[in-house]
Amino acid sequence: MKKLEAAGIEVNRERKYLRFRLSPEDRYTRCDTLKGDYTEQAIKERITGARIVKPRRTSPQKPVSKVGLLVDIEAAIRSGKGPGYERWAKVFNLKQLSQAVIYLKEHGDMSYEDLQEKSDAVTASFNALSVQIKELESQMAANGELQKQIVNYAKTRAVYVEYR
Repeated sequence: MKKLEAAGIEVNRERKYLRFRLSPEDRYTRCDTLKGDYTEQAIKERITGARIVKPRRTSPQKPVSKVGLLVDIEAAIRSGKGPGYERWAKVFNLKQLSQAVIYLKEHGDMSYEDLQEKSDAVTASFNALSVQIKELESQMAANGELQKQIVNYAKTRAVYVEYR
């Protein structure tokens, strides 16, 4: 408790519960109103290091949304969407454009040529990975057929040996 007082926290033990306050202007905070184990003994154990308290779980943070595609407003209106959808689509498109501008500012002011180069590189990488995936899938299909034939052989081998 002396360490708390040395840190500038006023400790009051006059009543039934232990109370703290940071400055004389603040109101006291009673330990029994706090969530968790805040008895005088528990606080002493935490200060000395005899008790280790796990930090509370924080709520999962919302994933950063990526820049998406724009909505074709004119095509949507032609297909029978109403004025509410038109308003929503305009706001949505503005948000997407603002995210694109923010992305460009964060990654340096890129020119159209830089974006084209990045796009070409990503497209080439995607195509190469797609070809590799297709090759592996065909190998897996061939291996599956081979496994099936091996199982059939193992099942019928005993019959063939007896037949001979």
